Amino acid sequence: MSSTALYSSDIAARHHPVRISVLVVGPDAVREPVKVTGPVQSAVREVFAHPSLADDLQTLHMDPDRLIGRIVSRWESPEHEHETRQLWEKSDGSTTARWWIDRDLRSRTSTVADAR
Repeated sequence: MSSTALYSSDIAARHHPVRISVLVVGPDAVREPVKVTGPVQSAVREVFAHPSLADDLQTLHMDPDRLIGRIVSRWESPEHEHETRQLWEKSDGSTTARWWIDRDLRSRTSTVADAR
């Protein structure tokens, strides 16, 4: 019986484990940061379903499938395939959502608090 080692490059990017930290700054306040760990696809969906962020993300017309596609396609492109972190931001002028995506789960969580 042969044993096959599983490397992170063998895992489809959509199912790669990540740590996501999201900070939303609204016109009235900074929301409490939300942190989620799991496969890209389910982690992004979990953030979109989070009660403290759902309304703001909808106001910004953010779509989980589109964001998942952007995250995955960036890591699948040859010039970015070795990057371990991504930062995405969307704003409408009064509300801003910042997403830190980290696929190196051994490293320290992105400094969401420093962004305030």
